[in-house]
Amino acid sequence: MGIGAATGSDGVYAADMESLGIGRDRKLPLVTTRDTSAGEIACGGRRVANPFAGNGGLADLKDYPWLARHLLSHGEVVADRSCARRDPARWCRTPDPIHPGLAGRRKLLVPDIKGGGGRPSRLRAGGMLPP
Repeated sequence: MGIGAATGSDGVYAADMESLGIGRDRKLPLVTTRDTSAGEIACGGRRVANPFAGNGGLADLKDYPWLARHLLSHGEVVADRSCARRDPARWCRTPDPIHPGLAGRRKLLVPDIKGGGGRPSRLRAGGMLPP
């Protein structure tokens, strides 16, 4: 059992696919409560920026200049997150690690209960990370 990864700033780390200009391999599909409101999955095209490498450590931003440029363009917001203040050397990380392998696994999605929107939906095929 797990929950979606906290980003510390969804306005920076989660966005529409086209507007998130960071390179395809750094964008992972994201399903939100809004995408499940009808009881079915209707992916709205949002993606999450993944600052982590395949080994679970942080990706070297020198290898991903588009991602670096995107995060630096939101420098004050990114730097003001508690995870960045606690560990300034790893300023680009999200509070929770992002696990790309979860996207391809079957999962039961339970929409954000605080908003009361959506019904639990079973995602039969992979391809998205939880909200």
